[in-house]
Amino acid sequence: LLRILASRWPLLYQLGEMQKRLQGTEHSCDDVFHPSLNWVEFRAHACGFAEAVLPWLAGVSEGDAVPVEFNEGLSHAQGVVWKASSSAIAHGRQIADWTSDCPFGILTANIIRAAGIVIGDGDVYRIVQRGVETADGALRTMERLMRSPWPVFSLLNTMSHMKKSFHDTRLGPQDLLPLDAEPAEANRSLLWQHAAAGLRRAAGGQ
Repeated sequence: LLRILASRWPLLYQLGEMQKRLQGTEHSCDDVFHPSLNWVEFRAHACGFAEAVLPWLAGVSEGDAVPVEFNEGLSHAQGVVWKASSSAIAHGRQIADWTSDCPFGILTANIIRAAGIVIGDGDVYRIVQRGVETADGALRTMERLMRSPWPVFSLLNTMSHMKKSFHDTRLGPQDLLPLDAEPAEANRSLLWQHAAAGLRRAAGGQ
């Protein structure tokens, strides 16, 4: 899976599109009881994450602001991951046991949480590693995943685009104006300022 995530070949995109055509209600967890979690609600946030974040990464969304779906999906995913290891008791079972009744829901949550860490340049890459390893193991159940409504492949495709080629290397409109025009250098993006400083050093300036 790591090689697929790092590749430029659109395999995960194609799998995501194929899943949209094949998916049904199998393994949806719609009828799976959880004392403190609504699987239908979480899946809606996961689908929103998958649909909104990729256009934002590619710079084709309506604005540069972080999509609401990103923060909402990440917040809910972190809650699911926490519940997946909680030893608290409810209705005679541990919360972790209740949560484990929906393995594809847990898988989805782990992917979203790992994606949040990747795009945030977090220093807890062991969490990312565990998320990728979990997804890698789940790919052995490809047919079941394809027929489930959990957007696992679309989320993995989104995660594969979270490389240093988007927001951290994109100039803003103000950066493209002539040097003698507003805004002043101090008001241009940090990327522009770092690039300008590097060019000055290369030219022997200060």
